[in-house]
Amino acid sequence: MNVSVTYDPLLKIETPRETPTQLLSLVDPAGRWRLSHPRDWYVVATDREATTLRRVEGQKLLAQTTIMAKPPKSNLNQPTPAEFEQETRKMLGSQLRLIESTSQWTNAQGLRCMSLVAHGALPSGEQVEWRRCLVLPDEFGPAISLTTTLEAQLADKIEDADRELIDLLEIRPTAIARAIK
Repeated sequence: MNVSVTYDPLLKIETPRETPTQLLSLVDPAGRWRLSHPRDWYVVATDREATTLRRVEGQKLLAQTTIMAKPPKSNLNQPTPAEFEQETRKMLGSQLRLIESTSQWTNAQGLRCMSLVAHGALPSGEQVEWRRCLVLPDEFGPAISLTTTLEAQLADKIEDADRELIDLLEIRPTAIARAIK
């Protein structure tokens, strides 16, 4: 049986950026959250306190996101947008130059999200953009903080890749049940 295969370099197959089966799943070691994420985000560190992912393109680091769970609180005691902004100012200290924008929305899992975009410089002088988000549980449970750091010049290249992570984040109900006990 003879089989011939023809190669046509002009034939292009378009594939969607990501489909649900192409997403990877990451679960917090303590079980507090679950994240489905695109394959271009790589886990580089994880422990009970934080998980860090990096988005790379070829050999170029585009962004780094650190995810942390905050202590469980009732939804009545969650921070206001003003308190979230103040916490960010304190965290970034003298590196912060300005807070460009703040926003609130509900993610795909129905969780309230507060975010802000801040600009500043690292001690090395490199100009950076920080994108911080706080995902709040709808009842009692941990708030999840995501902080993405990227070179200011790469902001357009990243677009809303960090927002995609936030929209795919789930707070795990079993973690909330354990926190109540």
